[in-house]
Amino acid sequence: MKDYVTVIAAVVAGIFALTSAYFAWKLKSSADAEERSLIESRERRQEIKDLYTGVIAALEQSIKKVQNAEEFSLDKELSEINAKLYLIGSEAAVGHYHDVAERIRKWSSLHSLATPRTMKIGGDTIAILQAPDPTAKFKQPATDAHGELQCALDCMIKQMRSELRD
Repeated sequence: MKDYVTVIAAVVAGIFALTSAYFAWKLKSSADAEERSLIESRERRQEIKDLYTGVIAALEQSIKKVQNAEEFSLDKELSEINAKLYLIGSEAAVGHYHDVAERIRKWSSLHSLATPRTMKIGGDTIAILQAPDPTAKFKQPATDAHGELQCALDCMIKQMRSELRD
């Protein structure tokens, strides 16, 4: 009978050891999966933050270039932004982006018509003023379009900011 007690104690100890190892392994796997999920979530959030920062910077840059009557082309940057925005941006952010882009297009054409023509003479640039002013009829629509553009840009920024908070 004493031999059975020793064997039973060894079997119980073995089962306990195997069960303890199994539970430790499951606990460690669960902790690792949770950590991986957290890291992926942080990386995705950073990727979206970088994208939204790039979107806002490109749009602000295009507005400044139009205001300064500088020649510019954002074709490559906007193509990359469009692709990234479609892949990882929310539908709301994409909608706001297209609204802002359309308003920039509208405002920039009106701004161009409302700005007096310029001419370079030597190293200087001079504005050509005429009476009656042919740009006068475009000044108010350009100002209104710029106000609408700023409103749309603010809405887009608020949307992106709220997505980053969540």
